[in-house]
Amino acid sequence: MKKLISLSLCLLMLLPLFAGCESGDLSQQEPKKETAEVKKSDKSEEEKKNLPDIPEENRLSAKKLAQFPIANSSMTEEELRNLCVEFFRFSQTFAWTPDEAWSYTIGSSTTKHTLAPGTVYGGFPYLHGAGNVYRMLEFYDEETGEVNMKEAGMNQRYFGNFCSYGSAWGFSRVINSASHKLTQNMVPAEGYIPIGPYKMNTELKEFPENETVAICTGNGEQTMFESYACLKPADALVYYTTGGHIIMCSSVHVERNADNTINGEASYITFIDQATAWWDGTLANGNSYRVQGGVDKKATFAKLFKSAYIPYTFAEFQGTDPVEPGIAALDTDKTELTLQELIDSNLTANYIISDVHIHFIGSDGKTVDTKVIRTGYGGILSVELSKGVFAANAKKYADGKHTVRITCQMGNGEKITAWEGKLLAE
Repeated sequence: MKKLISLSLCLLMLLPLFAGCESGDLSQQEPKKETAEVKKSDKSEEEKKNLPDIPEENRLSAKKLAQFPIANSSMTEEELRNLCVEFFRFSQTFAWTPDEAWSYTIGSSTTKHTLAPGTVYGGFPYLHGAGNVYRMLEFYDEETGEVNMKEAGMNQRYFGNFCSYGSAWGFSRVINSASHKLTQNMVPAEGYIPIGPYKMNTELKEFPENETVAICTGNGEQTMFESYACLKPADALVYYTTGGHIIMCSSVHVERNADNTINGEASYITFIDQATAWWDGTLANGNSYRVQGGVDKKATFAKLFKSAYIPYTFAEFQGTDPVEPGIAALDTDKTELTLQELIDSNLTANYIISDVHIHFIGSDGKTVDTKVIRTGYGGILSVELSKGVFAANAKKYADGKHTVRITCQMGNGEKITAWEGKLLAE
């Protein structure tokens, strides 16, 4: 059975924002799906000329996101693994430019980092947040690659991300048997399955300090090398000391010595991660752009061992837990709700939630208003609609003539209309 994060933890980790909202109901057997619309640029041709040239091949778009398949139980292990790797790689490399300067801090640091208009960036900036490409598309000009930073950067936790939450969007294209929270929580009890012959305490609820150091030291170099040799693309490697890091394996190369032991300096993996170092990537037009986060970086087995990484896989890749279709639902069977009943509703999904949009629709079928609740943390599976402040503005729609449609953007790529019904007169 898939693991669900407790409601109380989800609510503590949820950060709301008002602009659009989507929800779902687990009791609903056949949820509706929403198709993304391609937005046209509102820039004049003259204004476009003043922007940096971001080739179409490098831009984010609804069409490109739709080309990533929704995982299903008929896909092969290789297809499932490739989906996670390709999606994470795309999330780390799509190109964009801010429409104005945007500053942010990392963690408890007071040091400000600034992203400048006219500069082309790749992926997301490293900071403590849960930004993702689904959300970015709401503020992204598909024709120019320019991002509306007043909206996108209103709260920095909604825009950038860091190692655990960044990789979560890649893993969750397929995986919901494991919780996608912080590195401290990445233990077997949370769905992370040890790979290879190494041994660890599988009863841990979370990592104590320096636990992966103790695991590597206790198992020894060759045992850990043999475990790294069992890695496949889209498997995870985690270390935890007083803090931690997670990387996604993208390929593995193994070389053995004459005695059949593994040569740790010649054997290596390549991996993708969300990290702090900036590097210069190359756009399709040959121009460079600034990318933050690792894309197919190389690490020898010896380096992995020295850094105390332990390898994990997931039940969906092993075929022991089926890949589930996305489900999202409100905790109600009613098809008509008062505004207060709507506000008091909870939404639950079986994949991590990015954004919940609440659409108010007039009798003519046109959307007249939209509110949003955004998650600023990873691993969120439940959302209280009361965390979104929309009651005051929504009172005018509680007249018995308006419909509410609630949709939920989930980590597997599905955007589902989970509840739709009449908003009753107060």
